[in-house]
Amino acid sequence: MFDCNSHHHRAVASAWLRLLFPLAVLAGCTQEGTRPSTPALSVGSAPARTIPECQAPGQCGKALPCEGQPVRVSGRIDAVNIFDKTSHPHLPFQKFLIRQSTQPEAVEIWVTNATDAAARDIFQRVRGAAATQSEVAVTGVAVGVDLPITGQCRRVFKLEITSANAIRGTEK
Repeated sequence: MFDCNSHHHRAVASAWLRLLFPLAVLAGCTQEGTRPSTPALSVGSAPARTIPECQAPGQCGKALPCEGQPVRVSGRIDAVNIFDKTSHPHLPFQKFLIRQSTQPEAVEIWVTNATDAAARDIFQRVRGAAATQSEVAVTGVAVGVDLPITGQCRRVFKLEITSANAIRGTEK
């Protein structure tokens, strides 16, 4: 018999909500007039660009100009959106969320193709930055993601990283 009030089912539902909510926030935070002029992204060695300049969100199925390129995002780690194998051993992914201090957008950072030791190093750095609310800069490769939301579809991007060297403290 299925018990909706069991601890396991509540934990699974909570994990899914934590997974989907940041993606919905990223897709929904794109109204014109809500972005300060401070750039939040650097693409490759080009001057810093904002998310709108990378044309995100875009049309589903159509690659964004930043896809496949190194992108740098600055902000603070969202302490409640850290998903690693130590804390969530049953999830098939490892990721965390960075909230930009100058813009409403948030970006998911996925740890991919990292050894177990490299993933531990990444999340040690992530948890340290989250605990102190330190501003960090994360550089990774932009990967497009199609998000069907409320009868529409938007293409956004996530960043993929493989080592703790992708995460740097920022100086004010």
